[in-house]
Amino acid sequence: MTFQKTILGLSLSCVLALIYGCTKPASDQAETEVSTSEITSDSNETAKASSDFDLNNIPISTAVLGEFPYIELPQGYRYQNDENRKFERVPFWTGHDFHWVEGKLFSSGITAKSDYKEGSYLEIQRNLDAVIKQLGGVEVANSQIPKELANSLPDAIRVQHGSGLADIYNYPAQTYVIRQADKNIWFHLAQSGHYMGLMVAESQPLNITAKALTSSALKQSLDQDSKVSVQINFATDQADILPDSQEQIDQIIALLKDNDDLKLGIYGHTDNTGDVAHNLKLSEQRAQAVVTALTKAGIDTNRLTAKGFGDTQPVADNATEDGNAKNRRVELVKL
Repeated sequence: MTFQKTILGLSLSCVLALIYGCTKPASDQAETEVSTSEITSDSNETAKASSDFDLNNIPISTAVLGEFPYIELPQGYRYQNDENRKFERVPFWTGHDFHWVEGKLFSSGITAKSDYKEGSYLEIQRNLDAVIKQLGGVEVANSQIPKELANSLPDAIRVQHGSGLADIYNYPAQTYVIRQADKNIWFHLAQSGHYMGLMVAESQPLNITAKALTSSALKQSLDQDSKVSVQINFATDQADILPDSQEQIDQIIALLKDNDDLKLGIYGHTDNTGDVAHNLKLSEQRAQAVVTALTKAGIDTNRLTAKGFGDTQPVADNATEDGNAKNRRVELVKL
């Protein structure tokens, strides 16, 4: 499927001027305001519907998607400052709040080629909207993000993915989701002064290459340093322990059963992506989830203490993908 088949042939001279940064007379400025409001005419309705956003309410698409990021630009347009990340955590606007997605990411600005004088923001927006919907995408938001929420985004997100986020402070953000049986694909569209911003994220669990620490290795680290970080993976932005972490849970259980007098603090930590209060709550919930898993295996609850620290105790630089991964951790601390 190509965009050439879906181009609707819409272009406005006022938006042409916006893309190429030309100086416009007052009358053209007024037309630009009209075209922008036309794009978001039903944004209030979308935002209201998204206030109780539930991913499970989106129908599953069986469309054949092709290769990530699943879309091809129509003739006359090009990507600008594009980037690909194998695994990243990024926010998508739902009309009520940000939904954080972990997985593969494509982020870029989109602008008209220098020799395409007929291009417009509206044309590219209509094309992307049409193709995403043909692939089974559902629009979940088309509204202005409140400035206090936009300002709450970590600096690292705003700097690293600025081209894809575009100007979410002055223009509405559109969000689409393609829900499939094995993955979800999120699309973010927003305007900036001279181009459109696009982010495409495919949710997927991180391919874990680290191995579980054995009970003896855990005991050695606790004896030496009184604490040790363990690799326990959770569902995105949730406290549900993923099945691939059961091996590590089993080793912690073995450690506690082999050392009857050992008491542990189970401490949860996050990176600095997202709201501080949310991170603190999430870290507490994840620590408690580990305690629950241990007590279900017969460990006395009096030997365990759950506590969350959010993003207040980083062990690596949050400005890097590797640093974020290291900061999202569970620590066992000898009490």
